[in-house]
Amino acid sequence: MSKHITQNAFWVVFSAIMIGLFLPIVSHELRPYTFVFLFIVVFCALMRLPPAKIGGGGYKIKMGKLLLWQLVLTPIAVWAGVSIIGLPAGISAIFIVCSCVGPVFSTPAFSKLMGLDDRFTVQNLLLSTLLMPLSLMVTGYFLLPVQLDLDFKTFAVRVVIFLCVPFIGGYIFRRVTTLSFQEKSSNPILSISTVSLALMACSLMDGIAYRIIQSPLDMIYLSALALSFNLILQGVTTYLFKSFGADFALNAGLVCGYRNWALTLALTAGSLGDDFTTFVAIGQFGVMLLPIPTLRLLKKLIQ
Repeated sequence: MSKHITQNAFWVVFSAIMIGLFLPIVSHELRPYTFVFLFIVVFCALMRLPPAKIGGGGYKIKMGKLLLWQLVLTPIAVWAGVSIIGLPAGISAIFIVCSCVGPVFSTPAFSKLMGLDDRFTVQNLLLSTLLMPLSLMVTGYFLLPVQLDLDFKTFAVRVVIFLCVPFIGGYIFRRVTTLSFQEKSSNPILSISTVSLALMACSLMDGIAYRIIQSPLDMIYLSALALSFNLILQGVTTYLFKSFGADFALNAGLVCGYRNWALTLALTAGSLGDDFTTFVAIGQFGVMLLPIPTLRLLKKLIQ
């Protein structure tokens, strides 16, 4: 059963999204448990992560430059961009917050599918995800055009729940269990993660059908913004890092283009309003459908 789920993970999650969209009662009933499902997904992902690549001095410099761009310079660039374009304050805040978080946990899988260095992607995922609370705090203080209804204590508690506990738990699991046990448990853990991700994706569809009916143009607008955000960040990052080699540039574009917006939603406790929840829901389509074709296209363009 677990093997069947993992082999059809894409369709399991996609089907859950469609159910949540076209059967609103299901997504509405699941919505209170969104962050429970997210916690399980994060925990399972950290239990299954393969060893990260540890390189020499040159490698560390490259990773450091990528993290600087990913968590410091990208939010500044996005802030400048939305200010020049003149986007509404609420939408601008969503863009800025979404630009200072780590990549989605599926990026190593996409990297591996494309024959890139997935261990590098794992290390970037770990480092950028651990550093994202600092980036969020600094960005929120200096760049956000709106005031978040979120106190530091609440933010800190949510960081402990959604980051510290899963990271420590995953580390302990990999340290105290044998390699053979980890291999045997990989599929069951992945199946639990897939089901939890599907339930979370379904729950995020709560209210989306209503918004499509009531404000179709607004939904088209938000969808275009969300997908453009993925593509622009991926394309710009790939171009900026192409002098580091094609593989590095493609990996850099992948981890910068597809960020963990759901985790951001959890850490900010929904304080950016309904548009952010809608943005995260729409973003699921981008994460599922865009990485592979865009990686193939960019690979042809930079080689």
